[in-house]
Amino acid sequence: MWLIIANKEIRQTFGNQVFILLSIITWSILSVSILNGFKNYQNINKQQDDAKKMFYNELSKKDRDPHSAAHFGTYIFKPFASLSLYDPGVNNYSGSTYRVEAHKQSEMNFASPPDTTTILRFGELSVSTVLQLLVPLLIIFISFSSISKEREAGTIKILFSQGLQYRSLVWGKIFGNYFIIFLIVLPVFICVLITGISNPDVFLKAILFILTYSLYFFIITSICVLISYRTKTSKDSLLSLLCIWILFCVIFPKLIAGIATTKYPLISYHKFQEQIDHDFSFGIHNDGTYKERKEKTENKLLTQYDVDSISLLPINIDGVLLQASEDYNSKVYEYRSAPITKQMEGQKYVHKLASFFTPYISIQQASMAFAETDLYYHHNFHKKARIYRDDFVKTLNKELTKIPKDQEHIVNTIFLKNMKQFSYNQPSLRFVFNKQYLVLLSFFYWLIVLIAAIEISIRKKNIL
Repeated sequence: MWLIIANKEIRQTFGNQVFILLSIITWSILSVSILNGFKNYQNINKQQDDAKKMFYNELSKKDRDPHSAAHFGTYIFKPFASLSLYDPGVNNYSGSTYRVEAHKQSEMNFASPPDTTTILRFGELSVSTVLQLLVPLLIIFISFSSISKEREAGTIKILFSQGLQYRSLVWGKIFGNYFIIFLIVLPVFICVLITGISNPDVFLKAILFILTYSLYFFIITSICVLISYRTKTSKDSLLSLLCIWILFCVIFPKLIAGIATTKYPLISYHKFQEQIDHDFSFGIHNDGTYKERKEKTENKLLTQYDVDSISLLPINIDGVLLQASEDYNSKVYEYRSAPITKQMEGQKYVHKLASFFTPYISIQQASMAFAETDLYYHHNFHKKARIYRDDFVKTLNKELTKIPKDQEHIVNTIFLKNMKQFSYNQPSLRFVFNKQYLVLLSFFYWLIVLIAAIEISIRKKNIL
């Protein structure tokens, strides 16, 4: 019987001219979002490829002093995953360029968030924004009167007199409206699958990307039909659903962000850099000042090579001292960044818990995770970039150590060209599950809560 109800709901909805108009508008917005995302993705990749070649050629086009080469350094770029054209996540705000240079542990730079009022309020008009915010409004439009209109028209008594069960009515309406929404977003889902088809790991993430959005739309549809079942009139149903949308998608996310920031505040970058500079100069854990650490390194080398003067060392001590300075700089950076990382983990944990209070946060977090554009991917890249930076500088300092102090400190272009190039592979799917398992569990939580709420409402049989 529920199939008959679902089929009736589908036919009635597709016969509604306003629905057809709204569907065309939604398709148009999604098409523009996809084209814009694809264009941005292509432009970013081209710019990064051109920049990589330019910096590689600049570094290796002439002989250099090893330390000068370390200071000249290079730039490395965070690769944008193919699914990022559907959900850019934090990419526009977190930066995509890392500066490799001696004496300084850089942060990611050159973020370029679009400066518009819409961005500040809701986020970039990407495919994910449309799916997360606008499609639920379309679901509300087609579902708010799905049962209440039957009550107002008096047809519901006729349906029950013909043997229709309460459960068949509710679930028929849910699946009928869900099928309509699924058809509307199906072209987007097909595009997502095509995007990831060339890489098995990305293709699997694309499937899960689609699955989470499918669950999200089912949850929203179920909420809409349930409210329509529980309210007396379509007007009350519409008003209630719009209030829920505002609460779930606008007010609650802002409130959660405020709570996370208040409970786990972060220091400014300027303060962070001041701490590093201070600790490098004066030391941590009783390591001594910069001058004292330098003297310890020199004494250790004199003992190691059994000489009583630095001038008698068989190596260039400049390279050793520079590398000791780099090692300590990395130690200080790790020491000072650990509390910040802990605070950021706390903020993320608040958002994960909030996914059990609004499905909007659930889909927002899951969408970025499977599109490889959330903060976890960003931090993973930054970690790998820092490792490469340390290895880059260490290689040049080691080469400087080999050059006698009375000779000109030069490394030729062949050496510079053969230096290890940075390569980065996106983390596997296991990485997503390890970091976002609470968010993924929240989808099942919402399904269980809604199914229970629907079944309880059905048993009360207070629809007439």
